[in-house]
Amino acid sequence: MASKYTSVVYIQGNSRRRYRGYMSATVSNISATQSRVDWYASVEMYNASQYGVAVTCTVDGTQRGSDEGYLSSSPGTTYKTVASTSGSTTLSRGSSSRSVSVTVLAYGKTVSGYGSAGGSASATVSVTIPSIAYSAPNVPSSCAASRVSDMQAKVTWANGSTSTTRPRSATLVERQTDGGAWSQIASVGASVTNYIDNSLSPNHRYAYRARAKGAGGSSSYATSGHVYTTPAAPASVSVTVATGTTCSVDVDGSNAPWAQSWEVQSQLDGGGWVAVGTYATFPQTVDLGGGTVRVRARAVRGDLASAYVESAAVTTITPPLAPTVSLSPSGVAPTGSVVEVSWVPNHPDGSAQTQAQVEYAVGDGEPVTADVTGAATTYQLPADATTSATTVSVCVRTHGADEEWGAWSQPVALAVAVPPSAHLTSPASDGATVDALPLVVEWEATDATGVASQTLTLYGEDGHALHAAQLGGDARSYPLSAATYRLDNKSSYSLSLLVRGGSTLTATATRDFATDFTPPADPVVAVELDPDTLAQSVTVEYGEEGGAPPTVAVDVVRRTDDGSTWLVQGDVADGETVVDPLPPLVVVYWYDVTATAESGAQATVTVEAQAVAEVGAFNFGAAAGECVLARLDPDWRHDVARSGTLYHFADGGEGGGLPVAYGGQDVDATRSMGFTLLDTGQLRRLQALAREHFVCWYRDPYGGRALCAVDWSFSSGVPYDRLTVSASMTETVFEEAW
Repeated sequence: MASKYTSVVYIQGNSRRRYRGYMSATVSNISATQSRVDWYASVEMYNASQYGVAVTCTVDGTQRGSDEGYLSSSPGTTYKTVASTSGSTTLSRGSSSRSVSVTVLAYGKTVSGYGSAGGSASATVSVTIPSIAYSAPNVPSSCAASRVSDMQAKVTWANGSTSTTRPRSATLVERQTDGGAWSQIASVGASVTNYIDNSLSPNHRYAYRARAKGAGGSSSYATSGHVYTTPAAPASVSVTVATGTTCSVDVDGSNAPWAQSWEVQSQLDGGGWVAVGTYATFPQTVDLGGGTVRVRARAVRGDLASAYVESAAVTTITPPLAPTVSLSPSGVAPTGSVVEVSWVPNHPDGSAQTQAQVEYAVGDGEPVTADVTGAATTYQLPADATTSATTVSVCVRTHGADEEWGAWSQPVALAVAVPPSAHLTSPASDGATVDALPLVVEWEATDATGVASQTLTLYGEDGHALHAAQLGGDARSYPLSAATYRLDNKSSYSLSLLVRGGSTLTATATRDFATDFTPPADPVVAVELDPDTLAQSVTVEYGEEGGAPPTVAVDVVRRTDDGSTWLVQGDVADGETVVDPLPPLVVVYWYDVTATAESGAQATVTVEAQAVAEVGAFNFGAAAGECVLARLDPDWRHDVARSGTLYHFADGGEGGGLPVAYGGQDVDATRSMGFTLLDTGQLRRLQALAREHFVCWYRDPYGGRALCAVDWSFSSGVPYDRLTVSASMTETVFEEAW
């Protein structure tokens, strides 16, 4: 309890009459978060009467109580309480203790008609409100840990609830390695519920625990299960031969204390690795087979596995396995052929072959056994095994380092059959000359088991295959024609016929020949110029000369003096007329008319032609089929402009002062022509064509031809029936009518 008197206040300056204040305060705790201050305050008067006084009590800055009073008669020379107040005030406790002031104020006041004693006095005491009584935070729950990698694990937990008296300021994470001491590895915020540990390493077991920390201390621990990282590879792996192919396998895994088991694999004679088993203890006795043996093992925990460690190699002794046997020829052999038996020993223990046995049976005869000494792996069947059509069955066994013979191989069967026969009859002999097409190749083929299939191949002079035909067993001829393969004239060829019998045996016949084809008769050609269109008509009739092969096709080609050619039409029929709509004017040109026989041999007739006309011609539309002639008063002009630049260089006059020209690649060629029409019908026709076609073909009176974009101008003169036409043309890239 704390108490205190105020200083004495003298009434009207009289030292015999006075008053003073008094107060007391006591603190008691009523809960973990609250305290109560019990207070008392009074005012006492000494040797005074008929004066009024008052008293107040202030707790923690707030006035809590007051009272007033007076004395009607003097108490004499003792202090007498005139007014008093008391009470209790509840205050909250904080995170730390604090001081609270309690103040008493005594002062004069008029009370019930008694005048004020005047003056005032106060006194203050301090009492302590203790801090909150904190408790340790609630313990976290559901602590768990999981492996992310051999370098990382994730720890999770659920935070416990908090309250005023159980606050949480952080969570402390601790780790235990391989069952050793716990050590703190992290302190995380109060709301965090996981932590990533990046400091793991392989071949360890880890556990984690978490506890909450707060003002009231630390909670108890929540502990996770174990996290394992990849175990270490075995310290050593060894294998020793026990007996035969049985071996003892030992693995030293003492360096991997958390491995659950060890996977063992074996390798025989350098082949692939195969599983032997998974074991928790060693040594283990296992049959690893015969030969050069090696084992390897790795430590395993769950789905984690270390690298493999291999043992040294050992050799086990075992009887040979069945060898792999082959016959040459295989499948089917012609009668009278030599059959060679060969085999590949299969000795798992790696030992060499010391001897072998070959057992063969011909047809339904008894098996015959032949001995082969040493390491030889071939044997030739006697000649009487293939003298007639039959079957032969062969099997082989070998002997190695083991005292026992190895297993017999499975029988390998061989059919002996009479081979087919084949003979080419057309061309009849080697070096024959073929003078016409089609060439029908003919042959004879027989086989006791029936001809199954045939292949006829044509080769060029350089030996390359040019054409091949797969034929059925019944075929005995094949045409070489335009539909299959057209032979070239004056060339050398060879034929090869492969006949396969039902026994699968084959026979081959060959023939060399050459071609020297006779050309067809010359075609008969007539050329006629159309004066209205200046187009040439070429009429062709096939020639008929005794002994010449017939014509199968005719091509008509126009050839001009600059060497250029244009196919007017191909495959012209007998008696057909073809039209060349754009021959040049005035100059001479030629038509090469070529007749072709089935063999490809050709005969060509050349006819000279000329379209003599002192006019210009404009052709329009598809195949240049519309033509307008400039017959009356024609005038013609042709300009060529090429891009380029002229430069004068400061060369001191060494170049003679003349410019240097640098030509470009662009050429602009323009033409113009004017002429007169006397027929309004012709005018309307030309105007309609000009509106319809952006470009047209133009043939000038000097043999020139151009494909032009044309601007047309039409006007009338005097007399008015004379119609003047002007064409301004820009040349484009030329192309024929089709």
